[in-house]
Amino acid sequence: MHEYHIEIMNFKVSHNQSTIILELLVKLPTSFPLEDMLTLFDKNNDIISIEIK
Repeated sequence: MHEYHIEIMNFKVSHNQSTIILELLVKLPTSFPLEDMLTLFDKNNDIISIEIK
């Protein structure tokens, strides 16, 4: 199992949004090609960039 350091780059992201993002990442299949940067959109279409180190 890979261990990822996940940094939420958008500082306006609330704790609840962060939790949702982490849950989404956890649910990704292990074969999913994780890029260095994922960009997700929340309900308000705010861009949330996640750096995976």
